Amino acid sequence: MLKSEEYKKELENQIKSNRSLIYITTHEEHRVDDVVQSIACQRDKPWSFVFWDIASGGLSNSENFKIKENLDQTEILAWFNDLIIEKDDFCILVLHDFYRFLAPDGHPGQIEIATIRALKNLVEKCNTERKCVLLTGAKYFLPIEFEKLVCLIDWPLPEKELIHEKVNNLIAITKKKPELVKKFRTDYQESEIEKITRAFQGLSLREIEMICTYFILTEKEFCPQKIASKKQDIIKQSGILEWIELEFDLNKVGGLDNLKNWLNKRKDAFSENAKNYGLPENPKGLMIIGIQGAGKSRISKAIASFWSLPLLRLDIGRVFSGIVGSSEENLRSVIKTAESVAPCIMWCDEIDKAFMGVSGATDSGTSSRIFGTFLTWMQEKKAPVFVVATANVVANLPPELIRKGRFDDIFFVDLPDNEERKQIWSIHLEQRNFKIDRFDLEKLITQSEGFTGAEIEAAIISAMYEGFSDNERGITTVDIIKELKESVPIYITMKEKIEELREWASKRARNASKSKHAVVIKESKTVLQSEDEEL
Repeated sequence: MLKSEEYKKELENQIKSNRSLIYITTHEEHRVDDVVQSIACQRDKPWSFVFWDIASGGLSNSENFKIKENLDQTEILAWFNDLIIEKDDFCILVLHDFYRFLAPDGHPGQIEIATIRALKNLVEKCNTERKCVLLTGAKYFLPIEFEKLVCLIDWPLPEKELIHEKVNNLIAITKKKPELVKKFRTDYQESEIEKITRAFQGLSLREIEMICTYFILTEKEFCPQKIASKKQDIIKQSGILEWIELEFDLNKVGGLDNLKNWLNKRKDAFSENAKNYGLPENPKGLMIIGIQGAGKSRISKAIASFWSLPLLRLDIGRVFSGIVGSSEENLRSVIKTAESVAPCIMWCDEIDKAFMGVSGATDSGTSSRIFGTFLTWMQEKKAPVFVVATANVVANLPPELIRKGRFDDIFFVDLPDNEERKQIWSIHLEQRNFKIDRFDLEKLITQSEGFTGAEIEAAIISAMYEGFSDNERGITTVDIIKELKESVPIYITMKEKIEELREWASKRARNASKSKHAVVIKESKTVLQSEDEEL
């Protein structure tokens, strides 16, 4: 059964079970309207329904319930309250964007207070009068008075079957217009339609229609890559989720062989073969803890490219909003989008900062609710969304987040050893079109002991600025070593915290690298040598 059909059945069951107040969160109220009409009309004697919004007034399918004039928010409630429903009938009142009249900013005036009371009185009365009130809105908000009265349904974005049907319908319409057929391709193989459909996942039907129309007018064919680019722009508008471009694979990440091996074994985890073998349908995710700049973010990006999955970056800090109830709605929207794009990877960078001090938060419980909702979703999610979380400070992580079974595994990223630094130097030099044989890699490896990958990259960039300012000459090994000597690595500035992190990880996490020995820096090493010392 399609997900949309499941939700339709759930809505119908809620109405038939005498639920008098239902709230549906959606950006596609036209889809909800269609479902309500379908539910109402599939009976032997169709139910009555009324659609209302503040601009258009009311629209009914029954001659007995015609609204002769536009009614405001309190008048429509009074009208429905006085409506008499026959024993063989049932009436559904659909109120679009009604939450805006219930003081969503948390500061109700006299009109809002009267509207809230009128709605509550109506809901209580509907229980015995064969009536139902259905609210729709792009976000969820109801005053606490309705907490025990409402049923919340978070309407899903269209699944691939609906998108597939929509795309085919639009192509069929285009074929009937000769002026468009001349310049736009309308014949596609089924495999091509599948790729186009997958590129549209995560968008509403209205957004899909607009993008299709734009392509029909401006392009020669539907291109999945260009569609994905348009989709990225739409998802970015939320300001919470960011669609990350896949720039490099695991071979562009130095070291971390144990983690790479772990990822390689799970690259087909979302396949039908894995499901048939008996593996979990939806792997939970991966926690990567380690030293700042050691490569956690870089390998998080590389996972998506290696597994050929979309990468969504979640900025959990932006989930939190100053308006009461908005934070919870933001997280619901994020989850809905991620699940509609699935299979995908959701990258939660520096999750320790987002959930720091959850237990002692002083925000009326918002942080705790968001954290609880996130954990529940991770534990019970049905869609194949693989969560990759990174963290720097273990002490800031709530114990519930890192308990056994929350993630599939926890890896610790330490300072790179000699072999790993060799790979890192090679990757960053080649990335900038330098020939490796022009540099003394052995010297660079020795002089960079205790440096992270980010610090090695920074040294190369600083040397390039020096060369650029000096008549744009090429850089040398001496230039890079000079920059290494002038910088103080994080191991020196945060030595105690790093040792604490290593101690924690030695008993609770896997080492991401093959090396069993931690990199140890002595105070006499080159990182503390004077600038005048001979290179």
